[in-house]
Amino acid sequence: MHLISKVRSNARWLVCGCVMVCFTRAFSQTVAEPSAMTVLRSQVQAVAEAWSARFSLPESSRIGLRVTGAVAKEFTENSILEVLQHRGYRVALSDEQVDWLLDVLVHEQGVSYEELSDKQWKRIVSVSMEARLSMRANQEVRYLGKLDVSAVDTVTQREEGWWSLGEGKSGTFEKIVTPIVVIAASAVVVYLFFTVRN
Repeated sequence: MHLISKVRSNARWLVCGCVMVCFTRAFSQTVAEPSAMTVLRSQVQAVAEAWSARFSLPESSRIGLRVTGAVAKEFTENSILEVLQHRGYRVALSDEQVDWLLDVLVHEQGVSYEELSDKQWKRIVSVSMEARLSMRANQEVRYLGKLDVSAVDTVTQREEGWWSLGEGKSGTFEKIVTPIVVIAASAVVVYLFFTVRN
């Protein structure tokens, strides 16, 4: 009798472990994909890095930042601010009491999707921006150029938000509820394996 009890207990643990591995694997596949916001942010920062490499200004220079045309102005400003501050510049979001003014015009910024199959989407993330750097003292203007950056990858779910250029079905609610349902279902399965006897 003791042997049967031990076999049942081990079988429960084995089934429980298999269920947890399956849920963890399914959940990690959706979490492993970089979000659209992450890709957009890295693209804006790559453009800002390219521009700041062309500055050739002393590190302690005071730069004013003005962003126009952006769908999400604060998102774009923060991404550029982080790069400029990392390079040692003192950056302000106004053009008062600064040595230089960085004028950024955002032509395009967003994400679009093309359906490949039932659970796969081709995601196209793109940013197109141009900038001018002007010296406040003598009105000297340097054109830093127009840069276009795009990334194409395959994802298992669509994300919707201010960055979306297309229509979609899944939103923030689904992104929050799906992990909660997966975790709750696995907890119920574990509970049932240990409480239900025969």
